[in-house]
Amino acid sequence: MEGYLRIRQVCSHCGQSLGHIRADDGPAYFTMLIAGHVVVPLALLAEQLWHPPLVPMMAVGGVGMAVLIWRLLPRVKGGVLAWMWVLGLDGAEVQGDPEHHG
Repeated sequence: MEGYLRIRQVCSHCGQSLGHIRADDGPAYFTMLIAGHVVVPLALLAEQLWHPPLVPMMAVGGVGMAVLIWRLLPRVKGGVLAWMWVLGLDGAEVQGDPEHHG
């Protein structure tokens, strides 16, 4: 990665071209899925144990989701891009995609 979410054009270790790989919205969906599976059970547990007022619980849950998404998104995107690279995908595999290079 280069910056927060930008993909390096070339791997700094091996020189492999990476800039053509497009993950699109996949990493965002996976990140929200992971963060939701962390925050929702914690919110349900807090509700069962302490019965907190709704507004503070929503504020803590919202901040928790935001922090998890902020920290996880680049890592999940890196994982998705790595998996796509291993499979030989570039993100333009949909037939009829005008940007398809292969």
